[in-house]
Parts: sequence; C-alpha cells; structure tokens
Amino acid sequence: MLPFFCLKIRLKQIHTLTASNIILRSNSS
Repeated sequence: MLPFFCLKIRLKQIHTLTASNIILRSNSS
C-alpha cells in the first residue's frame, strides 16, 4: 500500500511540473 501511495505522489509531482512547464512555454510564446 505504501509504495503505491508514494507512486501516486510521484505521479502528481510529475504532472504538476509538466503542467507548469506547458504554462511557461505558452506564456513565453
């Protein structure tokens, strides 16, 4: 259960980073 919980947190962090990168990219262009 714990590894799955850590995996969800990791995926959430990656998703947040990807979203912010897309926002920065669209703002700069």
